[in-house]
Amino acid sequence: MGAFIRKVLLLTAVLSLICIFQNGKAYAISNPSKKVKVKKPEVSASSSNKRSTSTKPIKVASRGSGAFMGSADISSVLSYAKKYTGTRYVYGASGPNGFDCSGFTMHVMGNFGIKLPHTARGQSAYGIAVPKNNLKPGDLVFFATSGNSSISHVGIYIGGGSFIHAATSSGITVSRLSESYYSRRYVTARRIIG
Repeated sequence: MGAFIRKVLLLTAVLSLICIFQNGKAYAISNPSKKVKVKKPEVSASSSNKRSTSTKPIKVASRGSGAFMGSADISSVLSYAKKYTGTRYVYGASGPNGFDCSGFTMHVMGNFGIKLPHTARGQSAYGIAVPKNNLKPGDLVFFATSGNSSISHVGIYIGGGSFIHAATSSGITVSRLSESYYSRRYVTARRIIG
């Protein structure tokens, strides 16, 4: 009987946490005693069925920190990323003399005040989901390259069907989403810059 009650209490706790996250609240992992509110993207006051025509950049909340992602100038972000073209791939590195894929995106976005974790899968939880046919320069694109469906690679979309990323074979390079290797492994994209 005691084991059954513990299981019910555990299930209740898990469901409560799910409800908390769905309502836009999270607890800071680094300081469990501190409650932190996750802010949702600002939306237009117009009807939710209509698209916003506002030209004001959307600020996107980062996961669990309550800090806003940036509205950095996209051309500056892309220029900064491209200056590392040819820099070697180093597993676990975040620059500036070597990068792995998530270290590269973390470094580039960090230069513009946007803090991301150092894993592709972790970064895929930030920003807002973007359909592949609606990609804009600056969006992060994610792939499953480890032989399963789990996200294991990330790059920065630069427009024209191309993205810049840290490839194990060639370091920082530009590739096309339509290349068979990447098109078969594409998983999702996230917009972290409004």
